[in-house]
Amino acid sequence: MLRQLSCAMAQRCGARSMVSAPPGTAAIIQQIEREQLSSIPKAKRAAAEKFKVGDKLEVTVSDPGGKFTTSVTGVCIARSRKDIRSSFKLLSTVLGEQMEHHYHVYSPLIENIKVIKNKPKTRRAKLYYLRDDKNKLKDFM
Repeated sequence: MLRQLSCAMAQRCGARSMVSAPPGTAAIIQQIEREQLSSIPKAKRAAAEKFKVGDKLEVTVSDPGGKFTTSVTGVCIARSRKDIRSSFKLLSTVLGEQMEHHYHVYSPLIENIKVIKNKPKTRRAKLYYLRDDKNKLKDFM
């Protein structure tokens, strides 16, 4: 109704068409994210789509200087798919202690994501209950 009033007022004033506002900040950010996602190599995008929640993964991460690489093995307990901002959480056990790692899928620090073992069927999108139950975690490892 407000739009109809503004159109009626514009016609009375003699304006032929209304000037639309420029796109907002969200539209600009989405455009930049689309450009960044298209610049990522197809091989890395394909590797990022291979794994799902419940899979056992080995993630190779380099330090920002590029001198050292570390390899982390664990179960993917959560995944967020938001284009360039996609991320996942990895639950690993190191010397009997559980550690949770949060990685961005398209980070330049991630060199490789390798699926070691596929979990045949998981009925949950987030497997946060594995944090508390070590026996169920062993089933995924």
